[in-house]
Amino acid sequence: DISAEDAKGIGLDYLGTGEAFSSVSVGTIEGAVPCYLVTGKRADGSEVTTAVARQGGAVVWSENGRALGAARIDVSAARRAAGDFLANKGLNLRETGWRKPGAGANRIVFAFVPFTTVRGAETLLYPDTVKVEVALDTGKVVAFDQKPYLTFHNSPSRKIPSPLVSAATAKAVLKKDLKVLSGPRLAVIPLLPTTEALAWEFRVQHG
Repeated sequence: DISAEDAKGIGLDYLGTGEAFSSVSVGTIEGAVPCYLVTGKRADGSEVTTAVARQGGAVVWSENGRALGAARIDVSAARRAAGDFLANKGLNLRETGWRKPGAGANRIVFAFVPFTTVRGAETLLYPDTVKVEVALDTGKVVAFDQKPYLTFHNSPSRKIPSPLVSAATAKAVLKKDLKVLSGPRLAVIPLLPTTEALAWEFRVQHG
């Protein structure tokens, strides 16, 4: 296991704020992934909090609790910021979607997943989702969560079978009022917390 001092060094500036805090504390979290909880507190009371796995020292999640200003960048710029952040962390992932958490939100949450190859086809691994949240006032990452990735990726119990149903057969069962925008592509999807299935994914719209 890493030490609390190691965790402080790993977690305090994981989001790249590059600032000195008025106080720093290190606590612990028990659970499926035991962590050190590294918290840097600013003079205004806002905090940057990062959970660092006690075994191995990987960052499980990190949040910057600063107040956000008015939006100044668009979705494309935020997407580039999220992609650059992941690249700097050595993560090669595929974006699967984004959302604004609430009307008028000044931040965007992007979802990314790793991928593998099944029968020569790129296959997305949805149970291993990584989330990156970008503030629209500065374009900086203000939250990161890779707990599902750390939990499921490279699990020795994961065995992905070859598809038993062809892409054409899967497409044939789609409702007739659906227009296929993209796909098919293979994806591993979660059915239950510890159960997965291989599926054909289509992006569709009604009409």
